[in-house]
Amino acid sequence: MSDLKDFPRKPGKSRLYREKGLLKKHRPAVGADSAPEGVRLDRVRVVLASPQGAGNVGQVARAMLNMGLTRLYLVTPTPRYRSPESRQMAVGAWEILKKARVCGSIEEALEGTAFSVAFTADKGRFTVPVKPYEDHLPRVVDASRSADVALVFGTEVSGLSNDEIYRCHVAAKLMTSDKFPSMNLAQAVLVASFQTFSFRREPTPQIRHSSPASHDQLEGFFAHLREVLDRTKFLPQQNPDKFFNQLRALYSKLPLEEREIRILRGILSHFEWNLDNPDKVGPGKKK
Repeated sequence: MSDLKDFPRKPGKSRLYREKGLLKKHRPAVGADSAPEGVRLDRVRVVLASPQGAGNVGQVARAMLNMGLTRLYLVTPTPRYRSPESRQMAVGAWEILKKARVCGSIEEALEGTAFSVAFTADKGRFTVPVKPYEDHLPRVVDASRSADVALVFGTEVSGLSNDEIYRCHVAAKLMTSDKFPSMNLAQAVLVASFQTFSFRREPTPQIRHSSPASHDQLEGFFAHLREVLDRTKFLPQQNPDKFFNQLRALYSKLPLEEREIRILRGILSHFEWNLDNPDKVGPGKKK
């Protein structure tokens, strides 16, 4: 029988893909910058107590990265939390799962934190008050200045146990419809992460794809518009200036851009061409 060394080794799929240039570049899981007056995002732990679904853990990792959080703590998770299923659901957040810290108890996951929030939708079985998460956010901000804070979520089926909630500083609920307050694990993490990310953060400025139209460009458009309206006899015979000024006011409400002015004047030029070439306009006739 021939020695296995006599047979050339078949290259793996990853190597073949890499040689063909089909593999995506490695995308590190980079957290977002913290808002100047908001929560220190690099000091936020997301703690999952006994998560059972590998796909859910992957979705949580992606939800975290959407909101700039990268530190995941798993308390006695499913052994398959880094399976192909979880990787597929994590998409670009696989590195969060790779670096997730696995803990044997909720106490271990909370060790070293200055403040911890237990999330629950059940308000009837606890002696501790369950307040909206936004009420606790100022305290989350203050605690994150000097130490870690933890956002703690329970298992998919039953949520956090009484003992797990009592181990945290406060209990919180997320804003949902009273008719159906239950959310799946990834949804709850996404909503809580969004509130953490956006607290005291200035809105993202609107990105303009074109420069705003100048005064001269607007006046050129209005002169062009008046000319076409006069030619088409659209303006009323009585007090046409008043009516046209109403049109000016309508357009002035819009923050028109240079590109949009060019489009509008192009439409007006097309109307003018039709007025100048009536014999070439009609069914089946083209310019």
